[in-house]
Amino acid sequence: MSPEPVEFAAKGLVGWLGCLGSLLFVALGLFLLFAPGLQREARWTGLGDAAFFGWCGAVYLRDLRRPRVALLLDAFGLEYRHPDPRQAFRSGWKTLAGVRVEGHERGEVVVLRLHDPARLPAAAPDWALAKGAWPPLVPPETSLSPAALGVPAAEMADTIERFRRYYGEAGLAGSGAR
Repeated sequence: MSPEPVEFAAKGLVGWLGCLGSLLFVALGLFLLFAPGLQREARWTGLGDAAFFGWCGAVYLRDLRRPRVALLLDAFGLEYRHPDPRQAFRSGWKTLAGVRVEGHERGEVVVLRLHDPARLPAAAPDWALAKGAWPPLVPPETSLSPAALGVPAAEMADTIERFRRYYGEAGLAGSGAR
């Protein structure tokens, strides 16, 4: 039986606290804007507070619905979403040679080791084009921070390895094309 798609995403308390904090500052800004007897400068400050923190609250709500940093594993491969397009990528399972956990100064990272791109000419451009390189330059390894996604490194590595073994070695899918 094929594994169900898995998404590791940074959802949780930080987003809700950001929404609550933004709401409180919007309320303060509206108070400054409409309170009787305040000077004109205070009203401009209130307008600025309400607009800025209202925008911040909207961004937090959007991130609660669809996180900006996420790792999706499915039959087509793995996709890492990140706000910085140079760090985001998509790769088919056949390009992934292995997964390991490494300890660093600021915690553990999951390292993805790739096959030699010369052996996989059809799959290599997926990875490189997502990184924005042309001609395709495929790094031999890349790392993911499980802490950014709120998941233990061992759990993330085990799940990626399970998908890699099922789809990559069995050859059932994994071209990376969607």
